[in-house]
Amino acid sequence: SEGVKHVKKKMLTKYKDNDLGDRTLATKRMELLRALHCEQPRSILEVGSNAGHSSSLYLINLPNTQVHSVDMCFHPYTPVNLKMIRGQFKGRYTFQCGSSHKTLPKMKGSRQPPVYDWITVDGDHSFDGAYHDILDVCYFSHNTTILMMDDCELHCQGRMNTDGKGGCAVPTKSFLQAAKDGLLVPHNDSKAVLDTNHLNCFASFLPKCQRQAE
Repeated sequence: SEGVKHVKKKMLTKYKDNDLGDRTLATKRMELLRALHCEQPRSILEVGSNAGHSSSLYLINLPNTQVHSVDMCFHPYTPVNLKMIRGQFKGRYTFQCGSSHKTLPKMKGSRQPPVYDWITVDGDHSFDGAYHDILDVCYFSHNTTILMMDDCELHCQGRMNTDGKGGCAVPTKSFLQAAKDGLLVPHNDSKAVLDTNHLNCFASFLPKCQRQAE
């Protein structure tokens, strides 16, 4: 629609992402679209929105889905873009500005805490921060909720990080630790759609994670 085109154009003007044409980003987007098509989630929780590109991708490609985003809103363009998305997709999109480590616990205390079919974690990239995001979002999951961890590569051994250092990106280590601790079950093999070096990690939550998140 013309409204959707307007949102895309305004977002690209507000947020100049040098990686928009990058093959890596395109690959991640294709992986995400394929997984979304397979799962068809009706509700999505997104931890880390930045300019709202993924939020728009969810809403445009899943017309019956509702999305809630949590973001630090550190960049001035973030609330501008997210408000624009909320206006375009009335009744389907909401967002909160603030640290996920404060916002998610507050959401738990609401009268009727929401439950989501799909949860994306792309917020705090420190080891402890990413790990606690995984633990916090468990509270909003059900038995078939899918977790997608961004900037996470299970087959990253020997590859280089963006800072030029070898080894895995930090979110990968947090994801693997959560799996080791019995909080989630990785199942990338069923969702790796382009190659074995996929750029997102997928998992299902285990009851232990949901109990610890309470």
